[in-house]
Amino acid sequence: RVVVVSSSIHRLAAREMAALEARRAHRDGIIIQEPHQQPCAAIEAVPADYALFTQYARTKLANLLWAREFLARCRAKNSSIACVVAHPGLVVTNVTRALARPVRLAHAAALPVVGLLQKTPRAGARTTVHAVLAPAL
Repeated sequence: RVVVVSSSIHRLAAREMAALEARRAHRDGIIIQEPHQQPCAAIEAVPADYALFTQYARTKLANLLWAREFLARCRAKNSSIACVVAHPGLVVTNVTRALARPVRLAHAAALPVVGLLQKTPRAGARTTVHAVLAPAL
């Protein structure tokens, strides 16, 4: 069993997913470009207006895409390997420690409210441990 830890925040990267699909189709010689889609170049370099949660959403979307591809390849080879994607929930971390001071201050200011919704690291790990150990999965 392979367990991939992801997050529901991957949904924020839906626009980039459409651009990736268009780029892949173009690479394969199939031109599919809907009028509402932005050019694919938007995802080829880190934009000047780098946004932490946009980048985080992209990494979580990449986790899901990798898991989907891995599972498809396993199935194509009739492998019994399972691939499970786990979302641990909103977990207390020190993710903002290296960010700019204004971001750290905003995070600290929001903590009394957001903190009510967050799980401890131990509680957040339960989801992943369950995905690894549960016989039914």
